[in-house]
Amino acid sequence: MYDAIIVGARCAGSSLAMMLAQRGHRVLLLDRAKFPSDKPLSTHGVLKTGGAVLARLGLLQKVIDSNCPPLRTCLLDPGPFQVELESPSVGGVDAMYAPRRYVLDGILVEGATAAGAELREHMAVTELLWEGAGADARVVGVRGHDLETDAPMEERARIVVGADGVHSLVARSVGAPSYEEVPLLTGIYWSYWEGVPIETGLEMHMRPGRMIALASTNDGLTTIGNYFPVAEFERFKSDVEGNFYADLEQHVPELHERVRAGRRAVRWLGTGYQPNFFRKPHGPGWALVGDSSVHHDSGNPSGISYAFVDAERLRRMAAYTRDRG
Repeated sequence: MYDAIIVGARCAGSSLAMMLAQRGHRVLLLDRAKFPSDKPLSTHGVLKTGGAVLARLGLLQKVIDSNCPPLRTCLLDPGPFQVELESPSVGGVDAMYAPRRYVLDGILVEGATAAGAELREHMAVTELLWEGAGADARVVGVRGHDLETDAPMEERARIVVGADGVHSLVARSVGAPSYEEVPLLTGIYWSYWEGVPIETGLEMHMRPGRMIALASTNDGLTTIGNYFPVAEFERFKSDVEGNFYADLEQHVPELHERVRAGRRAVRWLGTGYQPNFFRKPHGPGWALVGDSSVHHDSGNPSGISYAFVDAERLRRMAAYTRDRG
């Protein structure tokens, strides 16, 4: 019997597992992936609020030591003018970071297991276990199987936490209702370049119907993303390379020259599915954190930081509930 089973071992799941395990809870952390592994659909942005949570967990220095450069200023370019912005420190953290996900998620998983959480990789959760009926029904565990051996799994816990993303099986299984939904707005294609340095570490070029964002990340690479109205996604997808460079040349010619002088080092990545919603985050025997609970357009790169803050709130709620008996 576990105190908590957490489905999903990335930003929200691993950080929550670490927080709970540090306080003596018996935690089982499940994920379909094997770590370290990349997560191609991610903004990479760790805002100062998220960095402050990492610092409290003792993990921020590991991100810094991974050769992930600090992003202390942002070049904001709406067209008629450019300005460099710097936001105040949060919890002693004076920079943003944009780590590759195989780096960040690996650090988080290591932190969770070092704190005492049990990690099972390549595990597919297929259903929740329930006790009671009607208004008295309560989630009491999970059932699934090992993706390598197909061996069955069934485990029980005081609470099951869905940290399994926008398509959360936990959220679907408990029928967590969504609210404040906004239709799909933005499509994006991006990749990583060598030889495109950024003095400020972060740039945002905004034009009518476009935002082109650049950030320094691990391994001396720069991630560059082109955001556009989702109605254009299929057209953009038909010729990603051509449309990407055509947009740069049309909207930010000087950036086009800089990017052309570099070399794309990773395949194109993209999505036209960026839903915007809140979900009811808890019920009898279950809770949701991170993208399972709330998801919003990646043009505002706060999803990772929200996941850390959300996990910390749930940990505090668990402590409050325990103290109240």
